[in-house]
Parts: sequence; C-alpha cells; structure tokens
Amino acid sequence: MKLGSSALFRLEEGLRILSANPNATLFVSGYSGGMSESHAIVMRNAAIELGVSSNKIRTFPLAKDTQEEAKSMAPYLKGKRVALVTEASHLKRATIFFKQAGIDTIPAPAMYLGSEKSDWQVNANASYKSERAFYEWLGRAWQWIKG
Repeated sequence: MKLGSSALFRLEEGLRILSANPNATLFVSGYSGGMSESHAIVMRNAAIELGVSSNKIRTFPLAKDTQEEAKSMAPYLKGKRVALVTEASHLKRATIFFKQAGIDTIPAPAMYLGSEKSDWQVNANASYKSERAFYEWLGRAWQWIKG
C-alpha cells in the first residue's frame, strides 16, 4: 500500500463507519501534489483492495486543501449529516471549513497524538505533535484572516 500512517488511520476509521452504515458512501479526497496518482485515487484503490465496492466510493482528486475539499463535496453532502474523518489534530479547523460549505458534520477523529507519557519527555513523537500543533495554529490563523 502507498499510504502513510495518517492516511491508514483515516481510511480505517472511514471503513469502520462505512461498515456500520451500509447505505453510506465513502468520500476520499486529496491532490496529486506532483505525484503520478492523486491521494484520492490511492485511498480509493486501498479501500477497494480492502473489500469496498467501487460504487460505494466517490473521489475528489483535484482539491488541494481542506477548504477546497469541503467546497467540492458540498453539492453531494448539503442537507445530509456526514461523518468527517480526519486527524484529531486537524478536526477543529476541518469542521469549520465544512460548516462554511454548508455541510453538517459529525466529528470522527483518527490518529490521536496523545499518549500516557508526560508531555515534557523528549522523543520523536513529541516533535511530530509540536509540528502538527504549529501547522494547525498557522492554519487557524490563516482561516481567521480570510474570514
């Protein structure tokens, strides 16, 4: 599989929700970013390999960020209650974009970064948590500036 750890956690949560809701459709998104295949297509193919019927999946390969993803999904999701699956650290900002697009979401966090260990312990995971926190802080600031 071509998916990183975050994508695997998100896909696993999406598949769990899909199996609990047989009439649901799995929406996958993600831009190619210069790669030969978009992230949406890689996610779609992985879901199919894991047993999901291709007619239960809708892809959004052109959206370059969360705001574009929400806007491109809005015509299919407005008026419906949907599970929004993303990294737990990104969920608040993602929820705002989906709300702005008129989509009513149920938060479905994947890939928690918390642990039982002290936050003062130095390790690679702590560095990743700091990177994610800073990334989300910058994203929220930009979201606020753009209104």
